[in-house]
Amino acid sequence: MQDPGISTPRSGDQAPAGSGSQVPAGIFLAAARELGVRAGHAVVLEDAPAGVQAAKAGGMAAIGIARADDTQLLAAAGADIVVTTLDDVDTAALAAGRLARWKG
Repeated sequence: MQDPGISTPRSGDQAPAGSGSQVPAGIFLAAARELGVRAGHAVVLEDAPAGVQAAKAGGMAAIGIARADDTQLLAAAGADIVVTTLDDVDTAALAAGRLARWKG
């Protein structure tokens, strides 16, 4: 597993012109490539259903970060887990290569 202190931030403004509200999987694939991580070993943190769908289309895991009342939308988009804060992510499970909610 890659050092969790390393990240390659990406945003929708780096999407190709004309992609509208659709987030292309290429943004996440480029970030993984820059980090030297295979797509299947990458985890995307997303607060938008389109971003979750793009991550999954790229073969990556997705943690949905819910805002307001969009928990169900993120889950329906395919998020592996949905949390309202990163404190809800089980870091021990993450270090072991699994996604789970912290049950503390």
